[in-house]
Amino acid sequence: MKKRILAAVFIMEASCQIAHAHEGVQLYGVIDMGFERLTYDHTTLNRLGSGVQSTDRIGIRGAENLGGGLQTFFDVETGFCGNGTNSFPGSLVYKGDGSAVGSSFCSGGGFMGRLSVLGLKSHYGVIKAGRFYSLNYDNLVKIDPFMTGMTGAVKNIDPAGYNFVRFSQAVGYTTPNFGGVTGALLYAFGGQPGSFSKGQSYEMSVDYTSKTLTVGADYLKSNHPYSASTKFNPYASLAWEFGPVTTLTQESSFNNEVVQLYGGYDFSVAKVTALYSDEKYGQGFPYAAGQSAPHLKIWMLGATVPLPQGKLLASITRRSDANKSGTTATQIAVGYVYPLSRRTNLYASYSHISNDKATDLYVGDNGFTSQGTLGGTSSTGLAVGLRHFF
Repeated sequence: MKKRILAAVFIMEASCQIAHAHEGVQLYGVIDMGFERLTYDHTTLNRLGSGVQSTDRIGIRGAENLGGGLQTFFDVETGFCGNGTNSFPGSLVYKGDGSAVGSSFCSGGGFMGRLSVLGLKSHYGVIKAGRFYSLNYDNLVKIDPFMTGMTGAVKNIDPAGYNFVRFSQAVGYTTPNFGGVTGALLYAFGGQPGSFSKGQSYEMSVDYTSKTLTVGADYLKSNHPYSASTKFNPYASLAWEFGPVTTLTQESSFNNEVVQLYGGYDFSVAKVTALYSDEKYGQGFPYAAGQSAPHLKIWMLGATVPLPQGKLLASITRRSDANKSGTTATQIAVGYVYPLSRRTNLYASYSHISNDKATDLYVGDNGFTSQGTLGGTSSTGLAVGLRHFF
C-alpha cells in the first residue's frame, strides 16, 4: 500500500512538472480575406485576396521561467493562403520577403519561414537568434497607419519595406527600457564560403516612446553577393532605377544602405505620424555606361483618427531617385477599420499611385506589391475584407 501511495505521488509530481514546463505554450494565428479591385498598366484585376490587412499565419510560441528573473522563449510561425491558393497575378512580378509565385505559404518563403526564434529575456534585455523581422520593418509597422497592410501599405512606395522584411541566420539584442528609451542591434551572417562579409547584414536602432510621443532612428546595411553570369540585374525590384541588366565577368558583391527616421504624436483626436527614409542600393556594383546606383528618398505623413466605432486611416507617401530623373511616385491612401469583437474586424481601403515617366509602381497589399515597365501610368487599389485573430 505504501509503495502504491509513493508511486502515485511520484506520478502526480512528474505530471505537474510536465504541465508547468508547457504552461506557457500557445497556438495562435491570423486568417484574413478580402475582395480587391486593382488597376495597373491600363488593366483591371478583381480577386479574393489572402492576407490583405495581415498576412495569414499559424504559429506556436512559449516561454519558461528559469529563475532569477531569467526566461527562455521561442516563436515559430508559418504562413498559409487563406483563399486556398497563392493568387498573385501572373503578370505581376512579386516583390517581398522570399515568397514566390506558386508558393503554397503566401508569406515567409516556406514552412515556418515567417519566424523561427529562440531567445533569453532578463532585466538586462533580450537576446534572440534565428529568423525574425528587421528593426526597419518593425518601425514601419509602428509608424504606418495601415501597419504595412491593406491597399494603403507604405511598402507600395518604400522598397525597404519588402526587401528587408526578415533576416535569417540572425542574432539580435534589445536593451531594457530606460525611461522610454530602448536600443536594438541585429546581425545576420552571410553564410558565404571563403568570406565573412559577403551576404552579411547589420542594423542598429534607437527609439523613444512615451504616452503621446514616439521618435526613433534606424541604420541598416546589407551586403549582396553576385556571381559571374550573363544579364544579371542586381536588384530586380528596382529595375527602373538600375536600368538594363549587366553582363558580369567576375564574382563580387554590392552594398545596400538604409537610414530611417520616424516620429509620431497622439493628439487624442488623432495620431499623426511621419517617416523619412534615405536608401542607397547597389553601391559597388559595376554598372553599364550611363547607369548609377539608385539613391531613393522617401517620406510619408499619416494619421489615425479614432471614431465612436472603429478608426479612420490616411497617408500620403512620396518617393524619388536622386540619381535619375522622372522617378517620382506618390501614393494617397484612406482606410477604415471596424471592430466586430476584440479579435475580429472589418476593413476597407482605397489607394492611388501617381507615377512619373520613368516609374511604374503598383498598388498592392500586405501580401504583395509590384511594378511594371510602362512608366507614367497610375495604379489604384480598393479592398474590403474581414480579419480574425485566433
